[in-house]
Order: sequence, then structure tokens, then C-alpha cells
Amino acid sequence: MKPEYPEYTTEIHVKRLKRMIELNGETCGQCPASKEFLSMDSPYELWSTDSEVCKLCSEFVEIPSNNSWHPCPCSYYKTVEETFRITLEKIKEWEEENGE
Repeated sequence: MKPEYPEYTTEIHVKRLKRMIELNGETCGQCPASKEFLSMDSPYELWSTDSEVCKLCSEFVEIPSNNSWHPCPCSYYKTVEETFRITLEKIKEWEEENGE
């Protein structure tokens, strides 16, 4: 019987992003939804397959999607520094909007 995995939410995404940055000091080459933040691991080892993990991550940093492909922020933005800056801005905005 397949175990029940939790839904990946924006709140979880923000907490995991912050932890990933705290531990590793960067965002690129990693995945906040995967086990131990390793980009080569599937996020669905931890989260419900109903969760749209990659879509949530892309939309969090305002990357447009085409409904079937959701690019990693590090492959979308021009530089690692730009990705990191935008990610930090979006975390701050989310926390301010949600009283975190």
C-alpha cells in the first residue's frame, strides 16, 4: 500500500527555502522540495504526487509556465546572483503578507 504523503504548500516551500539557504548559502543546484535539498532527487519522495511542486516553485518567483513545463529558477534567470536576489525578495514579500 502506498503511503500518504503531505501536500507541498507555499508555506512549506518558504520554510524549506529558508532552511536550504541557511545550510548551503545558495539556491542554485538544489531543490527545496527534495530530500536533503538535492536537485537530482525527486521531490515526490516526500510530497504528494498531487502536489505541483515544480509549478509552485516557479510561480513563487513569478516565472511564467506553459502548463506542462515549469523551469527551475536557476535555469530561467540570467545569473545565480539574480536568482538568489529574487528568491530572497519573494520570501520577504511572502512573510510580510502572511505575518511570518
